[in-house]
Amino acid sequence: MAVQTPQGSIAQRLASPVAQYSSGGYSLASDLARLQAVRDLQATEATIFYAARILEVLSSAAVQMIGLTPSASAFSNLETLFQFDLAPSATQYWANGLRRLGNDVRHILRAAQSQDADLAALFAERWIDWFFCHFRFGPKLTGLTSDGGPLLAGGDPRLPALLRSIDAEDFDPAAWLAPRQTGGEQPPFMVAATVAAVFANLLLDRGDCDQAFAVLEQALAQFPDDLRLQQLIVLAWKRRGDLDKAVQHAAPLVARSRDDDETAGIVAGVYKQVYLDRGQDTDMLLKSHRAYLAGWEGSKNSNVYLGINAAATALWLGRAADSRRLAGEVRQLLLNRVAALAKAGDPQMLAASYWDQVTLAEAELLLGELAAARLRYQSAFKQSAQSKGNIKVASEQAQRHLPLLGLSLSGKEFFKLEQPSPGGQLVIGVTGHRTLSDEEAIRSTIAQTIGRLAAGKPNILLLSALAAGADCLVAEAVLDEHHGRVRAVLPLEVSDYRRDFTPGQLARFQSLLNRADAIVFPPTLPQSKPPQGKGPPAATSPTVAALDDRQAAYERTGMFIVDHCDVLVAVWDGQPARGRGGTADIVAYARQAARPIAWIKSQAPFELLLEGPAIDAAPRAK
Repeated sequence: MAVQTPQGSIAQRLASPVAQYSSGGYSLASDLARLQAVRDLQATEATIFYAARILEVLSSAAVQMIGLTPSASAFSNLETLFQFDLAPSATQYWANGLRRLGNDVRHILRAAQSQDADLAALFAERWIDWFFCHFRFGPKLTGLTSDGGPLLAGGDPRLPALLRSIDAEDFDPAAWLAPRQTGGEQPPFMVAATVAAVFANLLLDRGDCDQAFAVLEQALAQFPDDLRLQQLIVLAWKRRGDLDKAVQHAAPLVARSRDDDETAGIVAGVYKQVYLDRGQDTDMLLKSHRAYLAGWEGSKNSNVYLGINAAATALWLGRAADSRRLAGEVRQLLLNRVAALAKAGDPQMLAASYWDQVTLAEAELLLGELAAARLRYQSAFKQSAQSKGNIKVASEQAQRHLPLLGLSLSGKEFFKLEQPSPGGQLVIGVTGHRTLSDEEAIRSTIAQTIGRLAAGKPNILLLSALAAGADCLVAEAVLDEHHGRVRAVLPLEVSDYRRDFTPGQLARFQSLLNRADAIVFPPTLPQSKPPQGKGPPAATSPTVAALDDRQAAYERTGMFIVDHCDVLVAVWDGQPARGRGGTADIVAYARQAARPIAWIKSQAPFELLLEGPAIDAAPRAK
C-alpha cells in the first residue's frame, strides 16, 4: 500500500519547539525526517525503528524533567510516568504498543508487516503529541505542526479511526467485535497484532474476560508469534482463575523472553498465585522468586515492582538475609526518587504515587523497620482511601510477611498507628545476665536508673537483644513505665534465635518483639566507633551470614549496641565473662570506647554505679 505524505517536508511543518528539540547529539526533527523518508520507501523495519527511538528518547527526557534519573529501559521509564498518573490510559496503550513493536524489530521476535509500520508512525505521533501538548512538565503546545495537520498522514485508513474510537470516553468494545461488513471480513482491530493486543488488554482491564478471550484466540491464530498476545493469554487465564492453563502458557514465555521485564512480572505473578492458592508448593514459589529476581537484575535494579516481589518471595523461601538485601536496594531506589521529586517541588505528583508509597512501606517492613513501615502504610492508605482494592492488595501482602519476620501480630494490630512524641531522644543500650537472683529488686533499680538517665529527654530508645533476664527487664521498664521504644538488635535470625530460650522465656521474648519499633541484625564484622551525634542504627546494615560460632554472634551484637547507644545499662555481677561475648566482655568494650556506663550490680543490694563521661549525680564507680 503506497504511503501518501503531507505536502512539504516534516521539518518545514513542525512547530518551532518540536523542530528545535534536541538532547545531546539527538535531533527530533532529523529523526522525523528519516522516519518520513523510510516510510515513503515502505521500509517497514526502519520505520518502526525510528518511531521506537523517538519513544525511548522522549520517555527518558520526560522522566528527567520530573526530577528523576531515567532508566536505560524504556519500559521502566514508561512505568514511572504512568505510575505518577502523568499520562492517560490510552497514551499508555499506544506507548507500550510502540515499545513492543520496537522490541519485535530489534530482537527479531516476529516478521513485521506493513500495518506495523503504519501503527508505529501513528503511535509515535500520539506520543509526541502527549510530550509536547499534554505533559504537565512539557511545553504544552496547542499543536505539533504550523499548519494544524497531522505529522504523518496516510497508511491504512482503518487504523486512525480505530485509535480515535478507543481514545473516546464512550468507547464501546462490543461495537467492534463483530465484522463491520458481510462476507466474513475480519474486524478492524485484527489488521495488526499490536492493535489486537491493545484491544484485548483494554477488555481485560474492564474485567471482560470472555470478550478478551474471543479477541486473543482469533488474534493468536493469525499472529501466533506475537509476544504481547502470548503475555495477555497468560494474564487472561490467570484472571479467569485457571492457573493450570496460565502456567501452561507461561512456560514458553520464559524460554522465549527471559530478559523482558514485562514477561518476568507476568510469569512470576502466575507462579506466585499458584503458590498462594495451593500452599506448600515450594517449587512454584522458587520459580516465582527466580523470575522476579531475573527481572529485577535484568532491569538493572530499576523496576521496583520486580525488586520488591523478589524480596518478598525470598522471605517466603526462608532466605531472610537475601530478602533484606533486596529490600534495601528497593528502598534506596525509592528514597532517591522521593528526594528527587521533593527537589522538583511538585506536591501534586508526590501525592499521586500510591504504589511507590506502599512499595517503600513494604521494603521498610522486610528490612525490619516496623514503625517506619507502619507510618508509610497508613499515609498511603489514607491517600488512597477510595481504592479499597489497592489497600487490600498491599495489606494482605504485608500480613503474609509478619509471621515470617518473627512477629505474632495480626494485621489489625500491626497497622495500628502510633505517632512518636516530638523532642529529644536518649539512646540506651543494655547488656546483662540471663539468670538473676532477684528480678523484682533489680526491676526497681532499673526503673530508677532509666528515670535518672532520661531526665529532660521525652523520648527513650532502647537497643536490646531481648535476651532472657536483664534485657527483658530493661525493655519492660522502657516500654511500660517510661513509654519509650525498643529496637531489637538480634544476633541470629529469629527462627534460630528462638532456640536459645526456654518455653517460658520464649513467650516473654515474643511479646517484647511484637512491640519493637524495628528488628536489626548487626553487620558480620565489628564496626568502628561512630562519630558523636550518632542516631539510632539503621536496619540496612549487612546481615549476619551463616554462623558457626553463636558466641561470636552474641559478641558482635553487644559491640554493635555499644557503638550506637548514648549510655550502656549493664546488669552485671562484676565477674569475668563465662563465654565469649558475655556481659563482662561487652562492658570492657564499652570502657575501651569511653561510653558512659550505668552499672547495676546483679547481687544485693543491687546498687547503681556510673562510669565514663558524667551522666548525673549518682555515685561514680571506683
